[in-house]
Amino acid sequence: MMMHSAVLLKAEVKALQAANEQKKRRERKRKRRIMQGGSLSVQEGEDILQTTEVDAQIRTEVASETT
Repeated sequence: MMMHSAVLLKAEVKALQAANEQKKRRERKRKRRIMQGGSLSVQEGEDILQTTEVDAQIRTEVASETT
């Protein structure tokens, strides 16, 4: 049972790390474009807001799982 849980946790951590890296790349790209004088479209702004809300939800779920 413990081995099964460890395998599941490793898989979950790997998936979260991959998602986090992808998110970081998108944020760096947006910041770079804005710093170069670009602007955000309405859709891009909504995407940023949605990403922030999802991140907050994930942090809440992870915090509740660790307690």
